[in-house]
Amino acid sequence: MEKNQLNEIDLLKLMAEIPSRIKRHFIWFMGTAIFFIFGGLLFYVFFPKQYELSIIGESRIIRSEALAVMASSLNGSARDNNIEDLAKQLHLPQSMASTIVKVKLREVKPDVLIPSTGRENYFELIITVSSTKYSDSLANSFVDYFEKNEQVKLRKQIQHEHNLQIREKIRAEIKHLEQVRDEILAGKMDPKFIMMEPSKLNEAIVEMFKQEKGLDYVLKMENEFQILQESLNPTKPSFPRLGVSLLVGALAGLFIGLLIVLQREE
Repeated sequence: MEKNQLNEIDLLKLMAEIPSRIKRHFIWFMGTAIFFIFGGLLFYVFFPKQYELSIIGESRIIRSEALAVMASSLNGSARDNNIEDLAKQLHLPQSMASTIVKVKLREVKPDVLIPSTGRENYFELIITVSSTKYSDSLANSFVDYFEKNEQVKLRKQIQHEHNLQIREKIRAEIKHLEQVRDEILAGKMDPKFIMMEPSKLNEAIVEMFKQEKGLDYVLKMENEFQILQESLNPTKPSFPRLGVSLLVGALAGLFIGLLIVLQREE
């Protein structure tokens, strides 16, 4: 127990002497700190820059979990520097594919900028690249990669056929209601033989007409993905970052400088 107390006393004494020791060897201490800060600056200047391209979108057919698996396959090729395979999957020249460093896809929850639709399936695709020269082309290639997936195309076809069937049923119902309305107005049909009040017929026709036009829009805009936000021209690298590089250099320099000061006192 006495030994532990002595160790504690020695440690407290050493800590109390640190300011005076630093003062006696201030040039060494600050010189080391400045040297490492300069090293952090050199690291930032000369280390290859990486930039993050961000695409926020909505997937209408495939869940974001499945998209993440597809993105993981691309990331594996990028991580292994398999440029040939990456270029083949994305239908890109190898010169463009070689700029891809990392691919990540994560689910995004609705917020003020991304409204809730009741069937949330939002995602953010983050593409880390070594150059922003091909940003737009890369973004388009990634969207095409997801759109042209065989499973996506199959589900799109099923959804398309389903929407066509519904639209045809709506058109047939509109035609029938218009015929009933015209016959009532011409006095060829007694209103009491229909289950709907004659005054409600036009309202029903208008409502179904809106549904038909809504389906027309859906059939024209049947892309699997809707891009909501894009950030394809970052002005600052995601790695390395100047502030972080300088901070790490400063902390390392102060720590090493302190060790040097303590060593010179021994």
